[in-house]
Amino acid sequence: MRALLNILFGAACGVVATVLVMTLLPSPSGGNGDEAGGGNARLAFDEDALAAMVTKELLSFPALSGVRAVSVTVQETGLVDVRLVTGPTTQSTFSVDPEIVDGRLKMELRAAAPGDLASFVGAAALLEIPLAARVEALADGFDYRLVAIQTTHHRLTLEVAVHD
Repeated sequence: MRALLNILFGAACGVVATVLVMTLLPSPSGGNGDEAGGGNARLAFDEDALAAMVTKELLSFPALSGVRAVSVTVQETGLVDVRLVTGPTTQSTFSVDPEIVDGRLKMELRAAAPGDLASFVGAAALLEIPLAARVEALADGFDYRLVAIQTTHHRLTLEVAVHD
């Protein structure tokens, strides 16, 4: 009976030791599943931060001086919807798709109602300019390449590989 008890105790200790080793040591595969692009820096922006960037960028577009409120929705599909409220019942909505073009961020205008304030050519620049400026600031003068864009959990995440 005593030998059986010692064997069970040894097995329990082995299981606990195995669990500890597996959780404390990094996996040999090199990372977890949500590391997409292999960059060495990430910038993540929630919807409120993106709305604040658009609000600040509106100052450089006199045609949009009547905008009272801005809201941004990051969709799981990859699109970013921007809503500009200009009056009690008036609003403009447009969608942009963040793309990687030659290692840089490019916002493509995907949907805007014709005649809306948002249908003007610079609508995508309301997000592209401030986001590109933040990526440039992150690189701090070094050469960089945008390697991945993720739109999950109502966040826009840019993964950047900065090189010497």
